[in-house]
Formats: sequence, structure tokens, C-alpha cells
Amino acid sequence: MPTALWANIVFPFSWRLSFYVASPFSIYFYGVYGPGLDWLEESSLTSWTTRFFFPHLLEANKPSVIVVFETSGMILFYAGSLGFALGAF
Repeated sequence: MPTALWANIVFPFSWRLSFYVASPFSIYFYGVYGPGLDWLEESSLTSWTTRFFFPHLLEANKPSVIVVFETSGMILFYAGSLGFALGAF
């Protein structure tokens, strides 16, 4: 019975976190406060604050292979769309 009680206490918190991450509020938060967070990250004196208060923030980088596939995929998509439009009309 204590295990079920523990699960009943923890589950609402985990559900709330998942809801927050997928909600429009998170888009608003990082969209509005993102430039300020970037400014804090650029300074060597204040860069520790974002790492301390937001340890979950990641810096995304794309490997060159993904950039090549993304570019070639967009070219093929537009070429295919153009070919379809020319063939349809």
C-alpha cells in the first residue's frame, strides 16, 4: 500500500511537467525570455546563472550530414512539387 500512495503523490507532478512542456506557455516563456537568457549566457560573469537555474536547457547543433540531408530534401521536395504541378496542369 505505501508504494501505491507514493505513486499517487508523484504522478500528478510528473503529469504537470509533461503538460507544461507541451503547452503554449512554454513557447511564450522561451520566446519572450529567450533573448534575455541569451544575453545572460553571453557574458562570462552571468553565464553561470542560466546553467544553475535552467540545467535542462540544451544547445542544439546540427552535424554537417544532417544539414546536407535537410538541404537535399528541401530541393527534392520543391522539385517534386513543381513536377507535379506541371504534370497536373
